[in-house]
Amino acid sequence: MGGFSTTQETDEKFNAKEFQMGFTSFAYQLRSDGIVMLFMIPLMVGLFIVSRNGIKHGESMMVFIAGMLLIAPIITGFTTQTNQPYRFVPLVVFFAIGVGVLLSKRQV
Repeated sequence: MGGFSTTQETDEKFNAKEFQMGFTSFAYQLRSDGIVMLFMIPLMVGLFIVSRNGIKHGESMMVFIAGMLLIAPIITGFTTQTNQPYRFVPLVVFFAIGVGVLLSKRQV
């Protein structure tokens, strides 16, 4: 009757060891992006200052960047998927948008 099996478990549960391995793979994959890593902390501080001055896009970019940094260990910890380098492309995009928010002359 058909080749589909319904006895397979699709239960996903948290695996702390895989979560830690997600951070490790993250470090290895970003070692070649020196410019991004060098300017990440000053960018986050600058976006915090800009968001405190009332520009809402600064806070949004901080959330997006933090989300991209944490998504790799979360995906690895809760699923069986591995962390691939192409998943960091949005991080570079959000980094560039954050620099644009810092350098804009627009005042609220």
